[in-house]
Amino acid sequence: RLKRASGDLADREAQSRHQALHDALSGLPNRHHFVEHLQEQLDNLVQTRNNGRVVVAYIDVDRFKDVNDTMGHAAGDTLIMGVAKRLQQTLSREDFLSRFGGDEFAVLRCANSPDAANELAERLRKAFEESFDVYGQHIKMTASIGIAMSPDHGMSPQELMRHADIALYRAKGDGRGTFRFFEPAMDASLRARQALEIELRRAVEAEEFVVHYQPLVSASE
Repeated sequence: RLKRASGDLADREAQSRHQALHDALSGLPNRHHFVEHLQEQLDNLVQTRNNGRVVVAYIDVDRFKDVNDTMGHAAGDTLIMGVAKRLQQTLSREDFLSRFGGDEFAVLRCANSPDAANELAERLRKAFEESFDVYGQHIKMTASIGIAMSPDHGMSPQELMRHADIALYRAKGDGRGTFRFFEPAMDASLRARQALEIELRRAVEAEEFVVHYQPLVSASE
């Protein structure tokens, strides 16, 4: 009985850990698990003095909210599971695919070639070329993708994930359905925009704006 109880406890602990590290809907590793794995890979590069690279790609399903709003949350969940399955089929076994929640996914790839990031971006883009079957309806979706890579864009999970997120923000701003690699200028541009937004909000709260009506008249009339 003691042996059986010990086995049951171990099973429950293993189940609890699995639940803590995986997304309930898709079964994929969650954000916490992704960060753990990313840290392990970065530590390995440092310890082995390997010249390899760790590539982090953020994926955001464009206009996913439209599907949720028009077809319902159950349809949205079906679409997310379809995207997760498609990505698993598209990526290699060495790639670490994660779902962060909502319509956000992330991929971690370890490689020795500088072209690994380009190849990964192309694979992810192709994953959305075919439509998704949601309750018998064929829905065409696109994805915006942001990519950061060590050591160029950081050597910590926080740096790489933040820079991949900034690149994703640029991809969405450039029209969606595309991918962008992080560039330092993106960070400077985002900081400038955030500073402007903060200053504008402060000016509105302080009632510092003066509005004037200026009619436009055509001289030809």
